[in-house]
Amino acid sequence: MNYQINFQFGLPIIKVLFVVFSLLFFAVTYWLYGESKNFLDHSYRSLGVVVSILPQEHLDENNKRYTLHASKIAYKRNDGSIGFYLCDYRYYPRFEIDEEVVVRVDRNDPKNVKLERIMDIWGGVVVFGGFALLLLCIGLFLIIVNPKLVSREVSEWDDGTENE
Repeated sequence: MNYQINFQFGLPIIKVLFVVFSLLFFAVTYWLYGESKNFLDHSYRSLGVVVSILPQEHLDENNKRYTLHASKIAYKRNDGSIGFYLCDYRYYPRFEIDEEVVVRVDRNDPKNVKLERIMDIWGGVVVFGGFALLLLCIGLFLIIVNPKLVSREVSEWDDGTENE
């Protein structure tokens, strides 16, 4: 008797690759967690004020102009001097002029400044960790559920074509 076997979810190596890549992403997540935790342990809070909004003109692929905006924040350093931090460029300004914003400044590297917001400090951990968890769930689902092998008996005279 001859059997034809069809896999519903593809090659077994794909299942293992999902788990392997999830473990790599978990390793990157762990490293990012350490970096964020180290930054929080070696930084201090400072109240900043948005002093200006800087526009930046761009052209898209159709030569249509658009403007991105970045907020420039002035904050006081531990030594009493004034430092400036430029937020990332966005389609709309992230803050209003004269708005107060809390920043964190690294004691060892005063140029390393971040806004004291969850995604600004922990964003990499959340994104990589979420993606790692998603890949792990898919990989484990494919391995544990182990899709049923669809078997059907094939006649010795069957040439693989459908009868009409």
